[in-house]
Amino acid sequence: MGTLFLRRADRSGSWLPLRSAGEVKMGMKSYRLEIPPLVRFMPFVWLGFLTIGLPVFVLTSHGPIFILAPFFAFLAWTWRVLLTIAYRVVIHDDGSLEWIALIRRVKTLPEDVREIRPDRIGSIGFLVVKYAGGKIRFINQITGFHEVLVHIKNRNPLVILKGC
Repeated sequence: MGTLFLRRADRSGSWLPLRSAGEVKMGMKSYRLEIPPLVRFMPFVWLGFLTIGLPVFVLTSHGPIFILAPFFAFLAWTWRVLLTIAYRVVIHDDGSLEWIALIRRVKTLPEDVREIRPDRIGSIGFLVVKYAGGKIRFINQITGFHEVLVHIKNRNPLVILKGC
């Protein structure tokens, strides 16, 4: 086995062996959402337009202001759902999974995953991962997601997979 020289020892420019080739760790694997950029950003454009445009229209036309309260509640819920959809899954060296969304990161063990199934709110192409601490929603167009499923199933044979 050869030796990997990957780290400088000091400023003199000499190299130190990092570890032998047999000890090289595989490293974490990352799986990303693969959809066209226009499709990826269109929900933000529409929600941004509704968040700004409709209240401005109602206020400038002297329309019924009582409509804005439930409308803003609906918008807040929609923004929360959109910003918590995972767009990347990372399998770390220790086997843990990290689901990354725009406003949160959830790290869990495969043993804590109970079920992976289609979203029940009627969204085609969305899946939900139920785990011991809650649930994670994501779009089922993550490249290599079958490898994530195999990893979860190998570490947790009791996980329920529906529609995957």
